[in-house]
Amino acid sequence: MMRLFIGLGLPNNARDALYNAVSALGVRGRMTRRENYHVTLAFLGEHDEKLNPVESSITAAAQTCAPFALTVTGFGFFGRRDSALLYAKLQASRPLQTLADTLRTLLSEAGEPFDDKPFAAHITLMRKADLTAADLQTPPPVAFTADRLTLYHSARVQDVLRYRPVFETKLG
Repeated sequence: MMRLFIGLGLPNNARDALYNAVSALGVRGRMTRRENYHVTLAFLGEHDEKLNPVESSITAAAQTCAPFALTVTGFGFFGRRDSALLYAKLQASRPLQTLADTLRTLLSEAGEPFDDKPFAAHITLMRKADLTAADLQTPPPVAFTADRLTLYHSARVQDVLRYRPVFETKLG
């Protein structure tokens, strides 16, 4: 069994800018490794190794959408301020929402289960963050182009959480 999710990766320059912005906050917590920054479109959870229906759904969804721009607009958090999940907010994007909706519809039609919580576009930056004294200023402008859809395997490798691409296809 593999723990899987489908998402959009970030280019290195966007990862670096976000990592530097979070580091500058001086907040205590568990930082997300910059290599793991992504936007989750569908969380599949534990899955066997028969991935053909998932890969077909990803390919079909990607073909419906051209590459598009995404922009970080600030910081936000889920949970309590003293033990929060800190994330980067993304500017509302019709192409992103449509891609997520299309992907989820195709997964459903293929009989592939996924977490059906409403899609909330964000990039997780830190867990168990103590934001009680933090001033969540707007980070430096970060923009990037989403140009590929990726199936990730979430696994601990030598006690480090890594998101490894299993399958990837270009948008458009």
